[in-house]
Amino acid sequence: MAGDAWVEDGRQEKALPYFKEAIRLDPKNADAHYALGRCYVELGHSPMSKDPTKFKREANTELSVLRRLNPSLASKLQTYIAEGPGGLTGTPVTFDK
Repeated sequence: MAGDAWVEDGRQEKALPYFKEAIRLDPKNADAHYALGRCYVELGHSPMSKDPTKFKREANTELSVLRRLNPSLASKLQTYIAEGPGGLTGTPVTFDK
């Protein structure tokens, strides 16, 4: 899934069309629904986000679909929605030499 790399390195908006196209081609593609849901969570937590509630609604829509398609992935997405994105986020740190 080409779009997954975009989520991992912070370019979620560019990932959206990849996931949406995968879903258009196969509406039962649980992995694409999961990835799209994660993408929406990431966008909602972005400091640049102008409408985080919109992205939360979109993530919850993908969660609803996943509950029917793949309960295991639905559980993972539900946790991701509740806890938010992890990893290395925040203000860069500089060290004195």
